[in-house]
Amino acid sequence: MKTILISGGSGKIGGVLTALLLAKGYNVRHLSRTPSTNGKVPSFAFDPKADVVDPKALEGVSAIVHLAGAPVDNRWTPSYKQEIYDSRILGTRTLVKALETFPNAVEVIVSASAVGIYPNDFEKLYDESGPYSDDFLGTVVQHWEREAALATKLGIRSVQLRTGVVLSESGGALEPIVKTIKAFVGAPLGSGKQYMPWIHVADMAAMYLHAIENSKMEGPYNAAAPVSVTNATLTKAVAKVLGKPLILPNVPTFALKLLLGEMSQIALMSTNISVEKLQAAGFTFKHPELEGALQHLLLNK
Repeated sequence: MKTILISGGSGKIGGVLTALLLAKGYNVRHLSRTPSTNGKVPSFAFDPKADVVDPKALEGVSAIVHLAGAPVDNRWTPSYKQEIYDSRILGTRTLVKALETFPNAVEVIVSASAVGIYPNDFEKLYDESGPYSDDFLGTVVQHWEREAALATKLGIRSVQLRTGVVLSESGGALEPIVKTIKAFVGAPLGSGKQYMPWIHVADMAAMYLHAIENSKMEGPYNAAAPVSVTNATLTKAVAKVLGKPLILPNVPTFALKLLLGEMSQIALMSTNISVEKLQAAGFTFKHPELEGALQHLLLNK
């Protein structure tokens, strides 16, 4: 029974992945700011700002899944943008540095990444070769991946999963869409034509397991469902599954910018990505179609 160490294990993806790994017979540990050895999954101290990883967490570990990072859906004040950056770059740097003590035990580190690495575009289909954006998100993700890739210098396989919008039954990006539609105030954002790479949370967790078990996977992979949709398509699909009408016109771009400030970039950016590389690595989607995924999440079908 191999042991898998997860940072950010208390989050939505981390929780689903933990359950999946335990069901597959793996031992699981978490890294946390509030460590505890009680319960089925022990957690060990992890404080990137203090450059601290409890060495006991790494003993006997064969794979690491690195999910920890400050949420990007809080208002982007200058101080919070620094928090977004530091939580990813310092967190990854601290973890890879700690691996120098256990280079022969750990086989792979699978790190979260993001489709925000690509420029905003309504027509281009992006594969992992780029091009990459030089805006705030693009810079953060490039630096984030660069830190994760340094594990290869220790002989450790490094995989980065470039994630888009993760759909889950509670919380995350789907929750505000559902709430507004149920309140009859739901509407597409901006033009609604922006591509939103989406993924069912169960498929996202399965991708991490696939990256752990597939020794041929290395480097970045786009991590989204194979069928691309726009913001308008997503909003209409949620309304259809819930059996609710969309009454209001699209939320104007200027209103989103006034309400969200620079963070409106997340809602308005368009990123259409190819997942051919992931499929070529043998990954099979359980929820490849949007409406089926929404029915499973919202109606438990």
